[in-house]
Amino acid sequence: MANCCLDEADICLGCHRSYDEILAWHTMNDAEKQALVDRLKIRAQQRKSY
Repeated sequence: MANCCLDEADICLGCHRSYDEILAWHTMNDAEKQALVDRLKIRAQQRKSY
């Protein structure tokens, strides 16, 4: 199991979740998790362009 490593904006360098999203993950239902994963794919692509 990996651990999140946050950057200066509190975004994980590996999974691209924000600190708040990491904390909320365990309370999300499956639909909410899937919606977040979909958003994370976009976020990861955007962060690659930096």
